[in-house]
Amino acid sequence: MSNGTNKLVEGFTKNAVLHSEGTKSGDHRKTNRAYRNINEIAQKMREHDPTLSHLVPLLHRDDDSVKLWAASYLLKANSHSQEAIRVLHELSKKEGLTAFDAEMTLKNWLEKSS
Repeated sequence: MSNGTNKLVEGFTKNAVLHSEGTKSGDHRKTNRAYRNINEIAQKMREHDPTLSHLVPLLHRDDDSVKLWAASYLLKANSHSQEAIRVLHELSKKEGLTAFDAEMTLKNWLEKSS
């Protein structure tokens, strides 16, 4: 993985965590900024790798918000879908907002792919 790609993956990870923190604390500015950054980073990644394969290792991180964002973008890219679905199923069985988000992400993806 190139240094530029490493920085993008690190930025994606950092902003996934910031989004979660902002959501939990009710800081909508922090949350919205992190969301915009995640989208911008994913777009830059997509320019070099439409499959977003560099996000796959993030599915195995300890932080559930990082897993959720990585799985969501992998599904959007129609890449590593089975692994992303497995992670989302695991997350949806937990409690809290991340579990709900994982459940809704799965539901929306399944509806679109039907």
